[in-house]
Amino acid sequence: MSFILVAIFAPFIAPHDPLKAGIVNRLRPPFWMERGSITNLLGADEIGRDILSRIIYGARVSILVGLVTVAISGFLGTLLGSFAGYFRGRFDAILSRFADLLLSFPYLIFAIFLMSIIGPGFFNLIVILCFKSWVNFFRLSR
Repeated sequence: MSFILVAIFAPFIAPHDPLKAGIVNRLRPPFWMERGSITNLLGADEIGRDILSRIIYGARVSILVGLVTVAISGFLGTLLGSFAGYFRGRFDAILSRFADLLLSFPYLIFAIFLMSIIGPGFFNLIVILCFKSWVNFFRLSR
């Protein structure tokens, strides 16, 4: 719940603009290390952007990916599971074997493998996560 609250109130919580670069703060370490500063609690990256602010704003992207993935895979898996349970026969057998095939691969390794083939990107990430996640909803609704 706190993760969601931090994402919602990111403009009020983040100490700096996550996109603003500052050459003065370039590669600044966290505040508890030597050369660290209290103005950049977790330090700064290669072009001087505040890491804490980037993490706080990054929570929005993580939540968006999670919600969209659950919505799409939930709808698709429930729909296919309902059809497979209702019609039975060959349709059910084919979908169930395909679901078994997808479940036999480790989730993270499969996702990394597909990302290396398809390429990086927000849309590609959602497609890959949905491709593997619909199976859980399929099994549950079938």
